[in-house]
Amino acid sequence: MNQLRLDPLTGRWVVVSTDRANRPLAFAPRMASIQADTSRPCPFCPGNEETASPTLETLGPDGDWKVRVVPNLYPAFQGDAPFVVTNRGPVFTQATAGGIHEVLILSPDHQDSWSMLSEDQTGAVMRAISDRIGEHASITGLRYSQAIVNAGREAGASIDHPHGQLLGMSFVPRELVEEQAGFARFAGRCLLCTAVDAEENVGYRVVYSLAEFDSGFKDAPILVADKKDGKALAAEEGPLRIVVPGEKRQGRWTRQLVALKLGIAR
Repeated sequence: MNQLRLDPLTGRWVVVSTDRANRPLAFAPRMASIQADTSRPCPFCPGNEETASPTLETLGPDGDWKVRVVPNLYPAFQGDAPFVVTNRGPVFTQATAGGIHEVLILSPDHQDSWSMLSEDQTGAVMRAISDRIGEHASITGLRYSQAIVNAGREAGASIDHPHGQLLGMSFVPRELVEEQAGFARFAGRCLLCTAVDAEENVGYRVVYSLAEFDSGFKDAPILVADKKDGKALAAEEGPLRIVVPGEKRQGRWTRQLVALKLGIAR
């Protein structure tokens, strides 16, 4: 049974899926990083593809997959039922939980984790997410898609192999609705752009600024400075700082630079 229930305290929808209690747990109780049954083959490892759901999408060359997407055997959202709300009392409101629930296998390596993925592997994961969300967008009745990565038993994962969840829902969560309303209330230009400009102007919370590196923003040389007025940069600015001569918005300059690695994006 899958259904949505409205939390009367917060006004948020909560999905209830009794079938997910039947998931095979690969973790030992109170031992989040050790599998209870190491003899059972991992359905997400290469060579065990037939033990999992039919593959929806794979990314990788020459038949060796790098990322794989399969339907979740114990979905929280399932079916093409439209979003229909039923009121059963003053504090008892429920709705259908139609939608899509998929598993995103992040790597063929059982010992990997999101933080251990290479740039190339991370790129493959993001392409798979983009492909699947694009597919969700073409399905009538789905209004919102979300990707999550839950690693370890405490986060709700039932299998040790690095994986995430792709959810396609028939409703937009309240938090997103409230954010959209916030944008609508902001008169003038883009709210996020205004926030970024404000932080750049005061030089606060700026970690990286594109303006110094993109010639489209300003056609001027880029300098790595170690002195100001003949003196070493102060601790809050140095040891190095990226500057652009003639830049009027100096809050965008990158401060406290220790190392700089240049690359070419393809």
